[in-house]
Amino acid sequence: MSDAPQTIVQTLPKPHVEHPVPTPSAYQRVLFITTPWQSSKDNTVFANQISFPLGIGYLASIAKKRGCDVKVVDALLLGWKNTREEDHLLVRGLTWEEIEKEVKDFSPDVVAISGSFSSQSNMVHRIAEIVKKNNPKTATLLGGAYATAEPKKAVQDTNINFIFVGEAEKTFDAFLSGENPLQIPGLMYSKNGEIVSTGDARKFVQLDEIPFPAYDEMGLENYFKANEDGAVIRGKMTNKTVSIITSRGCPHFCNFCSIYQVWGRQWRFRSPKNVADELELLVKKYGVQHILFEDDNMTINMTRFEQICDEIVSRGLKFTWETPNGIRGDRVTLQLAKKMYAAGCKRVRIAIENGDQPTLDKIIRKALDLNKALQGVRACVEANLLVDCFFIFGIPGETKETFRKTHDFVLTCLKMGANPLCSIAVPLPDTALYNECVEKGYLVENVDWAQVMSARIKPIIRTPEFNPEDVVYWYNKTQRDIALTIATHPWLFFRTNMGADMLNNLAKLVNGLKKMYYGSIKPYVMSTVNRLGLAVSNK
Repeated sequence: MSDAPQTIVQTLPKPHVEHPVPTPSAYQRVLFITTPWQSSKDNTVFANQISFPLGIGYLASIAKKRGCDVKVVDALLLGWKNTREEDHLLVRGLTWEEIEKEVKDFSPDVVAISGSFSSQSNMVHRIAEIVKKNNPKTATLLGGAYATAEPKKAVQDTNINFIFVGEAEKTFDAFLSGENPLQIPGLMYSKNGEIVSTGDARKFVQLDEIPFPAYDEMGLENYFKANEDGAVIRGKMTNKTVSIITSRGCPHFCNFCSIYQVWGRQWRFRSPKNVADELELLVKKYGVQHILFEDDNMTINMTRFEQICDEIVSRGLKFTWETPNGIRGDRVTLQLAKKMYAAGCKRVRIAIENGDQPTLDKIIRKALDLNKALQGVRACVEANLLVDCFFIFGIPGETKETFRKTHDFVLTCLKMGANPLCSIAVPLPDTALYNECVEKGYLVENVDWAQVMSARIKPIIRTPEFNPEDVVYWYNKTQRDIALTIATHPWLFFRTNMGADMLNNLAKLVNGLKKMYYGSIKPYVMSTVNRLGLAVSNK
């Protein structure tokens, strides 16, 4: 490998005490840790929700392929029933004492910490502190969206040796192979009180070359058991649910989106055969019943996705699936929608965002024709798919008039049979939206990212065109009018989340009663009958 230039990007505040890093030959035991989840007390959006840590699954498979001893500790999953208050916030997951015990018991050479959101950053740093307290020589690594969005902030933590920026698979593989980490592209670290970057991350890897996630080490059965016990996997109540991804990257420039920070602007994809092979493994070996396709642009190449649907059908794979992150409304036809339904798709989400065309074009920069978006909605409804549509209120540049247009467009989609999912704009770090808000002073206060998800119902943006009260008014009015429209159009009840969730809950209740019957009631009845028969025969 050629040497990558080291670029000093920032000087750290003093004092700065750095921990030693073991030699690469010592990297034999690798521990992956996801953080507990924290939120403000009034934020119930993520109550009891668990997400499958797909990124860790890929890295764990790479470590396993390298011959390392691997352990994955999903602190949220393993302690999802444990909720406590810390620093005026709610924290759910393993306690710090339990996490420390996991570290001590495994005695790792490397601890890789996943930081999915900036709002969970103090959870990340608390874990790094625990690791270094247990053994200062343990190499501590940080990856995930937080690391990529705010690496200069994260690297200031002296308990973290290396920040993995962007796609980490090749970088992580090189790290474990024994290469000099100071020469591996995609890393950021501190040296002599300065932050150093090893160059651009290794983007645009060949996705078919990445091994499937290490499902055995991830402990799929634990996710299935938690779901049966009442946890919710990404908002759904279907048992045995797993996330996969078939493509990466986004060529578009939506100002609120942060996904390009991790995956880049170039859209890359797995082959239909490679995707189908993983699906077949999940269904036949692990008994998976429901798949969440976590792609951000899954149907950009409609021909390719039709081929994936054809592979599912031709192999006789029986499972249901959905697209929780949303697809573009202009990249789905009736033909594709019908193939999706035939392949087991139950729900599709379409990201529209706004009902005013100039706002979409000039402010959000989504490059989406609203008429074509409606055609996509209509095609999915006609194909008997449940359809959710994403909308956002409160983007800088909007006005009260654009709020009204979005409100009207929401109702148009609803009357077609789609379920609108409305939210209030959240400026995520290092997005165009965030940078604009900081530059123009649009944030109403210093944002506490530990509570940022509460902004779904509590706006944090104020512009010359609108204030937070305006955003709340139109958000609430839209939600009220959605409910009133459903109440006056009963068939919409079964086309929206309310009906779908009712049916899911009913199915879960029926399954629970069946388990009770076969597990305890039927054996008791049969035992009683047998005893009575024996008593009669003895007479």
